[in-house]
Amino acid sequence: MEVNVIDQRISRMSDSGGTGCRVPTLTSLSLCAVAQHVDSLFCGTAPISASSTATTSNASAAATPPSSSSSSSASSSCSSSEHPTHPSANSLVCWPGEELLGLILSSAIAAKTITPRVASLIVSHIASGAICLADSRTLLSDDVLYAFIRACADRHSSAAVRSVDAESTLISPVLAPSTRSIDLSWSFCFSEKALCDLCASQPPISHLKLVRTTGVSDAVLELTAKSSGATLVSVDISRCPNVTYKGVAALAAMCHEISEFTAFACNKLDDQAVLSLATLPNLQELSLGRCSLITNAAVSQLISSCTSLTSLCLSRCRKLSYQALIQLKSLTALTSLDLSYLNVENLGDVLFALKNLRILYLSNSVGVTDTVLKSVAEGCTGLTRLFLSTQLHITDVGVKSILCGCPELQRLNLSNCSTLTEASFDVQGPLNLNTLNLSHCTNVSPGMISKLGPMMHTLELSHCKRLTVSTTIPIIAINFPSIRLLDLSASALDSDSFDYLTAMCSLLQWLIITETKILDSDLPKLSRLSHLELFNVSWCPNLTPIAMTLVLQHAPRITRFDATFCPLFTSQNCTAPGLRFIPHRVIEFLSLSGNHLHSPQLQFICALPYLQTLVLSGNDVDDETLSGIVQSCKGMQNLNITGCVKITDSSLVQISVHSVHLSALHAHGLPLITNKGVTEILLRCTEVMTLDFSGCDVTAEIFPLAQRVPGLSKLIVGHARRQDILALQKLRPDMAVSQVGVMQHTNKPMGSSTPQTTSIHRPNSL
Repeated sequence: MEVNVIDQRISRMSDSGGTGCRVPTLTSLSLCAVAQHVDSLFCGTAPISASSTATTSNASAAATPPSSSSSSSASSSCSSSEHPTHPSANSLVCWPGEELLGLILSSAIAAKTITPRVASLIVSHIASGAICLADSRTLLSDDVLYAFIRACADRHSSAAVRSVDAESTLISPVLAPSTRSIDLSWSFCFSEKALCDLCASQPPISHLKLVRTTGVSDAVLELTAKSSGATLVSVDISRCPNVTYKGVAALAAMCHEISEFTAFACNKLDDQAVLSLATLPNLQELSLGRCSLITNAAVSQLISSCTSLTSLCLSRCRKLSYQALIQLKSLTALTSLDLSYLNVENLGDVLFALKNLRILYLSNSVGVTDTVLKSVAEGCTGLTRLFLSTQLHITDVGVKSILCGCPELQRLNLSNCSTLTEASFDVQGPLNLNTLNLSHCTNVSPGMISKLGPMMHTLELSHCKRLTVSTTIPIIAINFPSIRLLDLSASALDSDSFDYLTAMCSLLQWLIITETKILDSDLPKLSRLSHLELFNVSWCPNLTPIAMTLVLQHAPRITRFDATFCPLFTSQNCTAPGLRFIPHRVIEFLSLSGNHLHSPQLQFICALPYLQTLVLSGNDVDDETLSGIVQSCKGMQNLNITGCVKITDSSLVQISVHSVHLSALHAHGLPLITNKGVTEILLRCTEVMTLDFSGCDVTAEIFPLAQRVPGLSKLIVGHARRQDILALQKLRPDMAVSQVGVMQHTNKPMGSSTPQTTSIHRPNSL
């Protein structure tokens, strides 16, 4: 249903008084379903699909955002309507006998299903409900918050805004009516004044989540502390650059029941903030990762005071040393510890004392040796997850001690541990590992893989140079029947091995085979992988542009396809003037970076209406083709046109008009880009977070406009004086600003000369 139709219907309800705005049996509902059930929700006439018994799985379905839904759901919704709908729109969750407690707005906001006006009207009619505005970017405005404030005042409601994280997979139907929270994470649309008014007007809340939310300041936290007091138990202010010790001190002074506090990458927090947190008697979970100002003295006091801590993150706190971490011995209840990227020796005796530890991060930490791992194995016998990436001083002895001493271990990351051999897994009894990363472990052999247990579902073997694929793939297929993610990059994978792999590993969802020698003729075998969602063939020297046709034809559920730097992906190898005949309704990510395709061979992208991320760096694309692409792919969020030297300001104008939800634009080395085109982007793409115009004729003249884009966190221009950059950073301390001068144009495609790992994130389910 079109948004304007929803506007009209809700307007009519508003005019009539909105008497039917409650559904007595409904507790949680994704607003994307409003597009399907506006009449039934607000008029109470049409039937709603419901379950008389609430289950966790049903609740999860109602909350799952479109980006994490299954491809089959996406494809079925695409075929039934011209506009994308939420997969759970027809399976709402109801609990008999309860009033409407929750209306989850975040998925609908991300799917562009509602407008700010619709949100304001809905909020004003459901004042006692639970509303999530997380991940709203700049789609909403202060008006939505004020609509809620007015509605609460008019109805004398005691409810506050309770919300669920936009990426959460669970809505709990058993929360007591008094449990309320505010979640405005990743929202760049609200001002400091509106947030202050919201916090001051609400009754006590229990959870506050403001990750990367603009407008968050010490004043907002102080007002929240005053209004909530002892009710507040959980706070997350990660990536809020304007928060200092004053806001944290106010929370600690008035909210004594806080048990969870997360302040990851809050660069202004110092020892005074840590000392304030040390006064919280019930603190159990604390994250101070990337808070680079904290020192040994404050952390020592914190540890000695908060003896009931169960989770602690001190990753990248560079000033910490053994002097402070020795105090960790007293935290006997600790179950999760992150000491990544620290330079601390002799951690063995500290970790040995943590008998209840379940999750341990030691990636890139200097000082981790076999002795340390032996202490972990002897002391932390219940460990389930261990991350040891880039540990060059551990050997087979240390890893073997972990596998023998920690029988419950399920996830293990040993990437870039190049000294390990088959002897690492020479242990008695089966292993319970289900996720293993051995990327860049050059001594990995088929014998090592054969020693893994049958529970394995995620296996990364990238750049394992001694791995014999012809022997390894049968082992994987036979021993790991539930394998979901497999990375065989830079292996000797050939046609026969690929045939066996696709025939035997039918449950694969992610397949990464970069730098292998597979052929175009092998790709029709992808039809055997009915669950395949991601396929990465970057740097495959034998593939030609016809591979794009074959992949999209034989993998109908694929959502991510990466063909970066394939040497034969050139216009000369195209058998037709274009690839327009490739229709695909669900693909969201496409990378053709570093290839030599001309505009006619790129016009097929116009047939991918749900594309969100497109990487075209190094291709010979012109304004006409790029304009056609952005006009067809209106949901474009990430665009990389680095090195596409024919692109001018005309393309930027089209991007600003048709890609209003743009999040990142990389346009490095484009000599025809000027302030004129960038101005259009800044004026219309108000959700943008990253802009890279290095090597372009873009100057500091755009800084006043850039300052007004609330979510912009990274800006690179071609020309700018140091004083201008410092002035902008003073006004916007949350923004990283730099300049890289105009570069000479060359005929070589822009990009790295060596293979790079794809930037796609692993799915949470894996």
